[in-house]
Amino acid sequence: MNKVILCGNVGKDPELKNVGSTQLVNLSVATTRNFKNKEDKWEQQTSWHTVTFWGKQAEAIAKNIRKGDMVTIEGELNYSNYEDKEGKKVYKTEIRANHFYYKSSSPKPESSGGE
Repeated sequence: MNKVILCGNVGKDPELKNVGSTQLVNLSVATTRNFKNKEDKWEQQTSWHTVTFWGKQAEAIAKNIRKGDMVTIEGELNYSNYEDKEGKKVYKTEIRANHFYYKSSSPKPESSGGE
């Protein structure tokens, strides 16, 4: 089984791209873990993950998610490689998302109800 679950914060606003006849969003997500170091003091380590969304999910991400939002993502690890402009082989690890949940950090517009 290849399954990943991430809970973290979005690092920048998503950009919707067209790839053939479908849409793509690569989302940058930061996760943080707390641990005790050799001196028995707490430290934090932040890891950045690239999460790929396709099709309708990509559209929904681009419409609803913003930098700073907390997201929970379910997906699978995907490995690929390519040659860069200098002919050097580049290896890439990303999470191809199947499901996502989010909590917006953006303030909601206040209603202008008549009181």
